[in-house]
Amino acid sequence: MPEKLTSRTFCGATKAVITPPVGYPMGNWGLRQGKAKGVHREMHVRSVVLKHEQTVMAVISLELAGLPAQTVQDIKTKILTLTGIHADSVLLNFTHNHTSPDTIFSLPEQWTVWAAWLADQIAGCVSAALHRSVPANIGTANGSFPGWTVNRQYPERSVDTEIGVMCIEDDHGSPIAHLLNFACHGVADGGQYLEWSADFAGEASKEIERVMENSIALYIQGAAGDIHPFDWWFGNRASEHLHSHEDTEAMGKALATATV
Repeated sequence: MPEKLTSRTFCGATKAVITPPVGYPMGNWGLRQGKAKGVHREMHVRSVVLKHEQTVMAVISLELAGLPAQTVQDIKTKILTLTGIHADSVLLNFTHNHTSPDTIFSLPEQWTVWAAWLADQIAGCVSAALHRSVPANIGTANGSFPGWTVNRQYPERSVDTEIGVMCIEDDHGSPIAHLLNFACHGVADGGQYLEWSADFAGEASKEIERVMENSIALYIQGAAGDIHPFDWWFGNRASEHLHSHEDTEAMGKALATATV
């Protein structure tokens, strides 16, 4: 007879604000050039920590376009120092919102103070999730979100519309976290806005957290290379959408509805 599994998986989740200062330069899009004049939606780091016997891992969703490899390594080192979770047990995913700093490939000197604060916020978020760990039950599901994305290079080609979902609950059935995996560039907010924002992925997380009270909703970006929102393929001059905040919110809420 198979051996009865008696050990439990523990899980904790939390989030923290990582919004850069107003007045710092924006980028990540040729149409968005200038300094941030405000904050449309706060940007967050969200973390889930999973423990099973001696194995501990952290899954982190960052509402940023990206960070240089060395900065990521520095963040993982800080997480190790604070929590004991090793770098190879940390998954750090970027939602790739283009309404964030242009820090994908390099970190300009003016961003170094913010980057140090960012590392503290991320490590602290992981530490808080670790300390909130309780016995947990994990379920997974798959869905679809058709009609909201397009191949920006070849609009006649198909795109991956699959949604992958992980739901983590405590023993009372209360949600701890939702992990949503979907593929789309974070460019729903247009270049006319000089405001920090989490784009449609942040709107989806926010809506899931509103509907599923007490849950922390992590958007895990998929292979979004040539996938754009709506009908925004390169060269389309007759789009039905205006890259507005309203478009962004509508997409995020629809994705959240398809998820839960």
